[in-house]
Amino acid sequence: MQIPALTFVTHLFNGERFRAQSSPTIREGRDYLDGGVKPAVYSVEMSSMPWGITSSMYTPTDPLPPEYQREAPAEDFTNRLYRLSRSAMAGTLVHGSIPAIWRFHPDYAKRVLLALASFDVRQAEFLPFWRNAEYLGDLPADVRVSIYRKDSGDCLLVVANLDAEEREIAFDLKTSTLGIPSDAVCAELMGPRDARVIRPDAKRVALVLQGHSLALVRIAPPGTFEAPRFDPDVERPVRRPIPTVQQEAGAPSSTSSDPAIQAEWTGPERMPALLDGTRFLREIPRLSAAPTLDGQVDDAEWEGAFSFSLPIEGSPANASTDGDSRTVYLGYDQKNLYVALRSGLAPDAKRPPRAARAGLVPPRLVLDAPESVVLWIGRPGSDPWGFAGSPSGEFTAWHGRKAGRVEGWSRRDAVETTIFDTEVWHAEFAIPLKTLGIEQADGAELAFAIVHRRLQASGSSTQISWPRADEKQASPALGRLRLSPTAPIAKESSAQPSGTSK
Repeated sequence: MQIPALTFVTHLFNGERFRAQSSPTIREGRDYLDGGVKPAVYSVEMSSMPWGITSSMYTPTDPLPPEYQREAPAEDFTNRLYRLSRSAMAGTLVHGSIPAIWRFHPDYAKRVLLALASFDVRQAEFLPFWRNAEYLGDLPADVRVSIYRKDSGDCLLVVANLDAEEREIAFDLKTSTLGIPSDAVCAELMGPRDARVIRPDAKRVALVLQGHSLALVRIAPPGTFEAPRFDPDVERPVRRPIPTVQQEAGAPSSTSSDPAIQAEWTGPERMPALLDGTRFLREIPRLSAAPTLDGQVDDAEWEGAFSFSLPIEGSPANASTDGDSRTVYLGYDQKNLYVALRSGLAPDAKRPPRAARAGLVPPRLVLDAPESVVLWIGRPGSDPWGFAGSPSGEFTAWHGRKAGRVEGWSRRDAVETTIFDTEVWHAEFAIPLKTLGIEQADGAELAFAIVHRRLQASGSSTQISWPRADEKQASPALGRLRLSPTAPIAKESSAQPSGTSK
């Protein structure tokens, strides 16, 4: 890396050279901190502070193709993803870098971002581990502590265990020097899966921290924030795999029993592997009237349905530019699950020329690329159904990884239209609950994911889309649904039920 060449850069995504397919960094049961990403490497390449730019650690955690599967067995993909995510994050956050959540474990990334956002680190002074000795007592070896501090005395400690083993960590915090009130309380924000506070004292922080992991410790006056509550049935530590005899190169891996995970991850049919590990639960209301499937998504027709908006792909900088949005509606009755997807402009919005769209370089690569939207949905723990629609009017269904006919569901149950001149497309469809294995609608739970897939010149690209979140509602596009008759019920619509199977 040539640092002087970065004078024109506003944001740096770095780390793809640590891909498992091209280096031994995370093969054979290793974490990022085991291999080529030593603390000095983080300090030089991944740190925002020294170079005056915002840096994010790009963390490739893809399932390994068979020819590279030489890592320690007895670890499933979800645990491996979680372990690698926190190993990369432990080295990143203590350097003041903003985490890049692509390919991270979704639950882990969510916790980190919620902790940083709730504290509002943008309004705090960053005291990195290499120049905050005056605020801390002696630290154990391989432990780094950076501090975000506000004038009010509210502090967020980023405590990283760079050692591979679980450790009990204790250190003194000079509260008077930091301006922390004497009655301040201490709480850990990541949960016992990673860290556990054993002494809730602001003056001497003591906690148990997993290997290659981090804790986010909030220290603040009492009553100024609410500490998160964690489900003990879910919060089991993810430990490093026990080294065993390594497999020969090219031999099948035993790290997962799911054949979809062992295969190369190249398309939307690989997405079911992520469904069972998600825990975001949303209530889906029962509709009083079935929407008309006419290929035109009308807000009034879907009134009362659960809805959220997806950001525009390409760059966070243009995620909400000019009213552009992708909206998803979900509702159900006793026979069908109803889904609507819409991409387009707000009625009063004006689309700027393509070349003027911020963050899209080159613009035509994204805006002119063939695109499809895939909805994966099914009962947790079973093979889900995948429904894919594209602007060309094509519609495909998968069960697990196989494409084919969906029992109890026909093409007339899905309607799509495309208006090419304004780049707007709509899709509406009804999925029989029996197709999803649901006999009783009320109270049933489903796992779901919404994926954007773009076909680019270099091949296909599959991405999970996350909706914009606001203070009232944060609705991930990857999570769990519950069909709930107690959720808000739609008003009677003037639309007549369509000819779908009901």
